Amino acid sequence: MSATCLIDVMPQLNKTLESARAQATSTILEGMEQARDASQSPRVAADLVFAVFGLGTSSHWAAFTDQKHPWLEFARELLSIWKLELSKLDELLHEYFCQALTYWEMIALTGNCSSIPAKLQRKRRQYQDRLRLAMHLPNSNNNTSYEAPEMSWVPRPDLFGTRPNSWCGVSKEVIDVFGQVLALCRSACETNRPRSTLTVLTTSNVLCDMALAHEFQRELLGMDFDALILQEEDHGFPVQTRDDTTPISHLLLTAEAYRQASLLQLHLSFNDLEMIQHLKGSTSTLFTGQSFQMKGDEKARAQFLLRMTLELVGILRRIPAESGSKSIHPMLYVSAAAGLRHDTWTETQDISSASVPAKEAGIVTRATLSEDQGSFLPAHSMEISAARKFVWTRLSGLQQAFPERTSDSTLRLVKAIWKEYDDSPSGHPCTHWLDVMAETGLGITLW
Repeated sequence: MSATCLIDVMPQLNKTLESARAQATSTILEGMEQARDASQSPRVAADLVFAVFGLGTSSHWAAFTDQKHPWLEFARELLSIWKLELSKLDELLHEYFCQALTYWEMIALTGNCSSIPAKLQRKRRQYQDRLRLAMHLPNSNNNTSYEAPEMSWVPRPDLFGTRPNSWCGVSKEVIDVFGQVLALCRSACETNRPRSTLTVLTTSNVLCDMALAHEFQRELLGMDFDALILQEEDHGFPVQTRDDTTPISHLLLTAEAYRQASLLQLHLSFNDLEMIQHLKGSTSTLFTGQSFQMKGDEKARAQFLLRMTLELVGILRRIPAESGSKSIHPMLYVSAAAGLRHDTWTETQDISSASVPAKEAGIVTRATLSEDQGSFLPAHSMEISAARKFVWTRLSGLQQAFPERTSDSTLRLVKAIWKEYDDSPSGHPCTHWLDVMAETGLGITLW
């Protein structure tokens, strides 16, 4: 990624980078051939795996496509081969890269080359089989392409000593679930599109996706990141970053933000999901009480979604912009942006003497005052505008750390999402942000 950023700033180095990349690629391909040769021992070296991850993730930043990505395939293959001859000394290294692959698979989702949809489909198939059994329907042979053996690079839950991870922070678990949640939400968007024919398969998919949403919600609410740290330390592995710009507190907040973003995405996609208030790290005051459930009340649901979004923004505010953890934050800001919708479900409030942060940020919204609107805005519009300004400022600040076209694409995506929200009639459903991403084509270089 650093090389990609450098080329954006100094394009005259492009030929030098191409030459260096060609040499590195040639060396890696030689290493891959050795790894595939069963007569060689050892077949996989840790430095080869590191080279694949380094060059591969950099390539994702430079030219991300929706085709199969060779570096991602190489990483999976190497970890699978390595596991076959894994020694005790290499267990932690192997686990470290398995966790790194968890993050890589998540960022590959927008390019349709991730293995997460296959993992999700295996879970869905279990619910489908139960549903068909309950309805006395014959077994289906659909989606046989997903019937693959369990992935050999899945991180082990019983191995300690790998936290924090450079890609996943302190919790590979929340990154894994976040990726599955995104895949589930995208599936829900596709299912919700108008169809001419209602079939048993499409109906069962809706029901199974709803069951998966409940399953992920329970898993997310049950996560305890502080306990993960204590477990590591109890087994004799102090959890330290040795980086003053990235203390463990930043990584714990990042994990909390991914949990909150996952829950928010579930609620944005599944209207019937139980609305449970998650209080840890809460900074919002829209609701009181520990948990509640409301059905058929769109006003309450809109307020609940806003509450969740503002809590996510509150968590992100507590992480300094210069934190070293910022490299794994872009999707968190996009998730927050997806929840910042101005609406007029609630009564208006007088702001005649207030300024509008959205105007200062140059972001035009429905809530921006005009002469004929008087001096009233929907309740919480000031908070939403301030949160939008914060998200925009943080994403703009990442332009120095990420390739320009990547960060610019993310900003344009956020702007497109907000435009869709602000142009939609108040109180009416608007296009899901994942559909906005698909329609604009801005998700290809999202991360």
